[in-house]
Amino acid sequence: MNFASQYIGIPWRSNGRTIKGFDCWGLVIHVLYKHFGIRIEDSITADGSRTVERVRAFIHQRDTKMDDWKLIKEPGDGDIVVMGNRHGVPTHCGIYIDNGVLHCEEGIGCVFEVVSMIRWPRLTFYRYQT
Repeated sequence: MNFASQYIGIPWRSNGRTIKGFDCWGLVIHVLYKHFGIRIEDSITADGSRTVERVRAFIHQRDTKMDDWKLIKEPGDGDIVVMGNRHGVPTHCGIYIDNGVLHCEEGIGCVFEVVSMIRWPRLTFYRYQT
């Protein structure tokens, strides 16, 4: 799992953006910057301040800063994984690393799960295009 192990057990925190606590979006923007050199501004246009709205804003690319992210079929390290319910509605996100997903979930905290064991029925992957 390389560097991902250092995040395991960090608690979930609403709007968390530090190693003292993350929400799923906070973990994504932190890991992308620290380990992949990709900066995502945390000011994505979204209706409301809930994390799920930030994830949906990312997917629908309501902010031109997200134009460099493209939907892909085969993920690689550093790609964003968006998890959705059976209707395809995005509700959560994480980072693809070593055939798994590092994510931070309310009530659980930061965990690493093999892709085949993730309980969300819909996974989509996005890659930064330089």
